[in-house]
Amino acid sequence: QRAASEPAGETLTGALRVVGSCQLVRMLAPKLSALHIGQDAGPTLWGCGHRQLRVRPRVRPTVLPSQSRRFLRGAQCTTLDNPASVNSSAAPDLVHTDLYTIRSSEVGLEGKVEPPALCNLLQELATDHVGQYGLAFEDLKDKETVAWVLSRLRLRVKDWPKWRDSVTIRTWPHELQRLLAIRDFRVFDSDGNEIAEATSSWLCIDLGKKRPVRIPASVRQFYDRALEAHTEVMGMPVPEHAIPDALDTKLDARIEAISKSSEAVEIKKITFPVRRADIDLNRHANNAAFVAWCFESVPPAVWADKQMVDMEISYQSECFYGDTVTSVTHQIAEEGRDARAVLTLSHTLTNGDGKTLARMCSEWV
Repeated sequence: QRAASEPAGETLTGALRVVGSCQLVRMLAPKLSALHIGQDAGPTLWGCGHRQLRVRPRVRPTVLPSQSRRFLRGAQCTTLDNPASVNSSAAPDLVHTDLYTIRSSEVGLEGKVEPPALCNLLQELATDHVGQYGLAFEDLKDKETVAWVLSRLRLRVKDWPKWRDSVTIRTWPHELQRLLAIRDFRVFDSDGNEIAEATSSWLCIDLGKKRPVRIPASVRQFYDRALEAHTEVMGMPVPEHAIPDALDTKLDARIEAISKSSEAVEIKKITFPVRRADIDLNRHANNAAFVAWCFESVPPAVWADKQMVDMEISYQSECFYGDTVTSVTHQIAEEGRDARAVLTLSHTLTNGDGKTLARMCSEWV
């Protein structure tokens, strides 16, 4: 409120000085993170993650544009503890940003963040974004009797963050189709360099019938209002698609062709039970667990000699506690690309009945 009432020239740095509680910091995070200049550039201002406020000392104070001050004056304060209390007239943020510090539990043998851990961070940010406006799991379950389910995920990594690194992750809804919601992500290091990008598609599943349904009107209203606020009120461009045409390829056919190729070699196969730790709020295995299971059949020699730079996973069926999962990885001959050798692997997950749970393709250099 103070930031909105100060005369022109008041800075975000000054606005942040009045923040005195953790809850207020969490409340203001999406508003202030949406106000900084240049959505497609690296993060230049601040982030709020793991319930700590972090101000980037190398950044000079940024003057609030007049449009932004008017936007803040009209915004109603709410808390994450009660998403339903959001004023329906307050425009949601199209782009949501948060700052995370990589913890020791999220890194592997090489001290770099593990792919499933990074996937979990992406999911957490997406959940935070929709949760601020009453569209998270618990809200849709009660209001619409549906739940969000990840259908596909494409992730490209230029540089894996290490233990104790600070990363800024930005997410936004790219497109709403009839059944699919497309959401993008970009990940930046502490210097503002983009180190990863991802695009994902999500389904709304009827919890009773276990079938995909059309995206609820409440979700479409959220997207329309956020897009209008971002472009017309804030005067900012819509972010570009993180990975253009990433989800247009027929991944299942590609993986099938790889596994049946005369050059394909089954390099590892492993069977294991679904653990209780793999289960999420939907009472089935979390999407990041599927990623971990696919990589479980990657031989240690590949991990030691190469680095995963690209992966795409397609989720076929849900899996439950106590089920048996078989993970199989096939390898094809390395190919030269951009003056480097690229190793392509295909991964298939099946349950005890032989039903396909997921298919994934990964590239290593």
